[in-house]
Amino acid sequence: LEIKAPGMHNEVVVINAWSGEEISRFGGEQPAWSPDGQMLLIKTCQPGCGLWLANFDGGEARQISFDGSDSYPTWSPTGHYLAFASVSRDDDWEIYLQAMNGYEPEGEPQRLTHREGVDTSPAFSPDGREVIMRTNAFGSWWITAMTLDGENERKIVEGVGPSDDWGLARPAVVR
Repeated sequence: LEIKAPGMHNEVVVINAWSGEEISRFGGEQPAWSPDGQMLLIKTCQPGCGLWLANFDGGEARQISFDGSDSYPTWSPTGHYLAFASVSRDDDWEIYLQAMNGYEPEGEPQRLTHREGVDTSPAFSPDGREVIMRTNAFGSWWITAMTLDGENERKIVEGVGPSDDWGLARPAVVR
């Protein structure tokens, strides 16, 4: 998977790692693979702004969120949830959890964070029971984790940005 930015348009390009052959190309950015490796979740405005689900091989894509600020999507390890950050839904960068039934959204996204400051770049814990994020809600940039009901937030590390090293990068979570 490669992200290109020719001119003013970002593109997500899927390339066969063995042959180097291009498999598909999508307008957009911030791709997230589904746990089964068959679908990509992409932030794009082509044609409507929001999050789009696309078959990795270039098949039909469909819009699953309709807010242009929905960003940094990620799948839970089981595929039962998506997490993403959004600013225009509540006029502040917050983290949202979207229940999924296969590749279909179930109901409306649940807002996990409720505070001033920037909550962004979500990732799931390896067991899928927590959402890890970057936040500056405590006066400096921290990485925190909270349960899927938005409770029991705990600090993992503080003093992690902003800088060239962190930017808005998503925390990588491994066992």
